[in-house]
Amino acid sequence: MDLTKSTLGKCILFGALYFPEGLMGALATVIVPLYLASNGFSASIVGLVMGLTTIPWVIKFVWGFIVDYHISKGRRYFVLMGGILGATMSALLFFISPSWIFIFTAALFVARSGIAILDVSTDAFSIETTKFHERGKVNGSMFFGQLSGFAFGSLVLTKISSISFPIVFLSVGILIMLLLGVVLFAREKTKRKHHISHKDLIHAFRHKAIFLIILFSVFVGIPSGFISGMATYYMKVYLAISATTIGLISLFNGISNALGAYGFGALSDKLGRMKAIFVAIIPAIIFTLFFSVFNSFPLIYVLYGIFVGGITAVMCALFMDVTSKKVAATEYAILTSLANFGIFIGTTTSGFLLQSTGPKLFFMIAAALYIPSIIVLYLLSKKL
Repeated sequence: MDLTKSTLGKCILFGALYFPEGLMGALATVIVPLYLASNGFSASIVGLVMGLTTIPWVIKFVWGFIVDYHISKGRRYFVLMGGILGATMSALLFFISPSWIFIFTAALFVARSGIAILDVSTDAFSIETTKFHERGKVNGSMFFGQLSGFAFGSLVLTKISSISFPIVFLSVGILIMLLLGVVLFAREKTKRKHHISHKDLIHAFRHKAIFLIILFSVFVGIPSGFISGMATYYMKVYLAISATTIGLISLFNGISNALGAYGFGALSDKLGRMKAIFVAIIPAIIFTLFFSVFNSFPLIYVLYGIFVGGITAVMCALFMDVTSKKVAATEYAILTSLANFGIFIGTTTSGFLLQSTGPKLFFMIAAALYIPSIIVLYLLSKKL
């Protein structure tokens, strides 16, 4: 059985490989903030820990270079190695107290590094096996898998956390190990023996719109990082919502993200990438403003997720469109690293900004920060 033989098989394969990323995302952005908040850590410290442990995703180009340089080992090899590292370190967090905050942060950093390696390897594998007309659907399925993992993790892991937070970390490690089995049902093309060169990379980045694509991805990531960075903490501390209810809200947010990712991904195959992103980004701005106007954060947060998922899926499909297969892991990882850099900025500063300005102004600033990405998107539409 080879899942890479059909579009449906590819959707299943790559969606399943992205599911562990969602589990790790739920662990890092839902469970860890709850864990630290319940142990008395401030919003600034929680935001800092979340920002620092996002760095493995900011430096994805490093993992991409390693995967491409050792291309003779194949993509599946690094999918497995990254997944095993992420699973092992997640399980080891079972033994680390949050009072050892530096060790705890370092262990989480390594766990997320493993999943980042799984991510770039899966991306390269996908780029090499998908055709242009499939990428919107396949990329939507990948994010559907990731966000389904996040939704599942948000619901199940928060329930487990009511019993024991350490057991959550152990459970995530076990689940990731089990999910890696899907890669055994995918065959890889003949492994190439050449190493990448600087000329390959220079040639890959000669696309006429590459600078604007990068600029857009960074700008659109900053307000997204603000919201994702402080959503759990805001609900826990400012709204006094219980951990179980936060998990349920995060579940529905993950589902809405997944539906938006798949829906807008498929839409982009028909309408084109630019039109699909425009259709998604305007409502994202409106719902961000709604956070500061209406006292219905949970409902707005769920609806907001549809459009953030859509923006992300279509943007990544656009990345795939301009990525060279010769340096697939490296180039795509560089593009997504830069996108994650925007999220890193937003996440790392979100706690400080929320404490300094208060919720209403915080959300208004987040909405305003979408404006530069709209301007760049307009310029980008003229290039593509």
